[in-house]
Amino acid sequence: MITLYHGCTTTTANALTQGEAFRLGTCFTESAVAAATYAYNGSLVEVEIDLSGLIVTEVAGYDRDSDTAPGDRGLSEFAGIDIIVYEDEDLHGREHTTYRIISERALERVRIIDKHDSEDAQWL
Repeated sequence: MITLYHGCTTTTANALTQGEAFRLGTCFTESAVAAATYAYNGSLVEVEIDLSGLIVTEVAGYDRDSDTAPGDRGLSEFAGIDIIVYEDEDLHGREHTTYRIISERALERVRIIDKHDSEDAQWL
């Protein structure tokens, strides 16, 4: 089991906590600070993912020259993998590890623990 964070708009976070599902390609990080950067003053969704039995594969990370990360241009090249893990950086150049959901099997393992709004400074 791993605890991760997803930064998004407050509207999206509210929908997720009310039962809307994450989508394939959704990215999570172990760093609440990095996830908060992606939230743009929105919200953080804190999740747990049970990785047991999933195929989790480390891949080459973010390419600063092309400004692309693995999976940005589609997920088909990762067929047969549940989650890809790669080194990434946020909008301020701070490095963090990203977990990108590739399969429905992995999506089914994502459990929301909590939602933190931008006013809640404890997660920064």
